[in-house]
Amino acid sequence: KLVTKNIEGFLLRRIQRLLGSVHLWPRTIWLGLVGETEHDVKGILGGDPFLSEAGLEYTEALRDLISEREEECQTNCDEPGIGKVVIYTGTSRRYIKSGKILSEKEKGRSTLTSSITGSTFHIPDRQILTLGAMNDINAGLLDSLSEKEREYRFPKEVQARKVDKLNYRYPGTSGESYQDLISRCSELVCMLEQSRGNSLVLCDRAVFRVIAAYFLGKSIEEIPHMEVKGGVLELSRNDKGFCSTEFEVTTGNATTSHGPGTV
Repeated sequence: KLVTKNIEGFLLRRIQRLLGSVHLWPRTIWLGLVGETEHDVKGILGGDPFLSEAGLEYTEALRDLISEREEECQTNCDEPGIGKVVIYTGTSRRYIKSGKILSEKEKGRSTLTSSITGSTFHIPDRQILTLGAMNDINAGLLDSLSEKEREYRFPKEVQARKVDKLNYRYPGTSGESYQDLISRCSELVCMLEQSRGNSLVLCDRAVFRVIAAYFLGKSIEEIPHMEVKGGVLELSRNDKGFCSTEFEVTTGNATTSHGPGTV
């Protein structure tokens, strides 16, 4: 039971929202890094590229790993998560394609054919929730530029970000900082805390760092520098919080360090 009095202002209301979301129901949260994109291959920052061939291979291997872990978690948990696994991801093309692949427990499993009409239809094994708040950091005026182009056109910006990744904000009206990202990911944290089912968060490195830092108890200063490996970070709820286990995906390639949350 949560009782509050005289709650006023933005910050106190956000704290109240978070405290009202936390519960001890056993469940698992998987943080998965999205696959390599065509811009990763070319060394281009940000943008809205498609997955590369290696990125597609990685995503299919990621799907197989999640299916394996989902079965394991259901077997070992006395009170497993309720309902279908919910996939939380962004709105860019790489997220949409990855979400579609991961919505099936195995390739072709969810495609059925009607015995009457002969037409095919899709019944996903997992639910997908796309959120703009889960997109990568917006690189503003530096978006869609290669490393050489950034260093030639915006040398001061490149240096400023190296000095202070946490507070640096990319130039332009839509440019963001890690501080901005942390703020917009707060609602996702509440949703994950509130959920009674198992969840899969599919994202780029910056969002991965923010969500992992919250559940692992990292300081805000550590977030921009946390190491993120290709694969899955499994967070399992217990009476003391969340315990973590890393699972590597060696098939294909995950997104590289060319994202605006890393360089």
